[in-house]
Amino acid sequence: MQKWRLFPALLSCLLLAACAAPEETKNPSVPETAVLGEAAGVPEEETLLTVDGQEIPAWRYLYWLAFTCDQIQARYEEAGAVLDWNAPADGGTLSSYAKGQALEDTVLYAAVENWAASYRCALDGKDRDAVKSDWARQAKANGGEEAFLAELACQGLDRARWEILEETGRLYAKLCALYEAEEGPFQTPAPQPAKTMVDRLLVSAGADREAARERAAELFSRLNTAADQAAEFAALAAASDDSAGPRVFTPGGTFSAPLEEAALSLEPGQLSGIVESEEGFSILRRMEEKTDPETKEPRPEFDEFLQAAAEKAEVETTAAYEEIDPAVFSRSLRNVRANCGFSSS
Repeated sequence: MQKWRLFPALLSCLLLAACAAPEETKNPSVPETAVLGEAAGVPEEETLLTVDGQEIPAWRYLYWLAFTCDQIQARYEEAGAVLDWNAPADGGTLSSYAKGQALEDTVLYAAVENWAASYRCALDGKDRDAVKSDWARQAKANGGEEAFLAELACQGLDRARWEILEETGRLYAKLCALYEAEEGPFQTPAPQPAKTMVDRLLVSAGADREAARERAAELFSRLNTAADQAAEFAALAAASDDSAGPRVFTPGGTFSAPLEEAALSLEPGQLSGIVESEEGFSILRRMEEKTDPETKEPRPEFDEFLQAAAEKAEVETTAAYEEIDPAVFSRSLRNVRANCGFSSS
């Protein structure tokens, strides 16, 4: 899941991407099973973590964990490959990547809510009417309110939870507008350390490393002949084996030594060569920097600014969080959904 692209879509596509349309249910009404909590063995309203003092109920983290696990599962199924949660990924295993990605998404949403409170940025009546209109539109597009509720239920959501996530998306939009305003609290932000944004196209080594090497060479050649290299790279990276998306590169972070060396050598907009590591074959691209028209100095995109704040957030997790195993959770979730009459994508 590419966290930098979540909010602009205001969740309208993400909220229905985690599982397929419901099959015939055992009961025509919305299933009452708390699918996320049952799969994780955790009460859904129990506090699972805190972000800068804000208590986060388990369902919110488990929603993003389910989303990430479903995306990984779908990618492997599309490739006709066997999913191994212990496979190396992003400096750890696929399982640890899923758990960490879900935590990042959860913290990012909490950061939006905390910022909105700090800057007194609240939804008004017009915003709440828009949320109701979004609900009606989504329900109509999915066969009516009952069918829409049933589809949300397999993700662990009901209307109230759907509205919480939708409202956070709208708070993000209001904060973004505040950030881009000519006058406002974001015009004199606290100094931020220098950031290097990179995106990565990864071809995992898999069982046939030579085939992966050849595939990486094909993609590298395709990039070098593309009319719009940036757009081509973004499209290829989004479909590659690294689904983390553009991220702030930090020396000594999750990148291996060869990838770190390549990332540090890049100028904005520049591609690396093919970098071989244990995971497979990577091509990096340093993201272009935006310049403030007044100061002519690089000004971070709002998403980058928000991400930096999320990374600094004080996050405390509970013992229940530490015990969650994404591989076990994913398998259990599929079983729970099947018992409720749903199929996962």
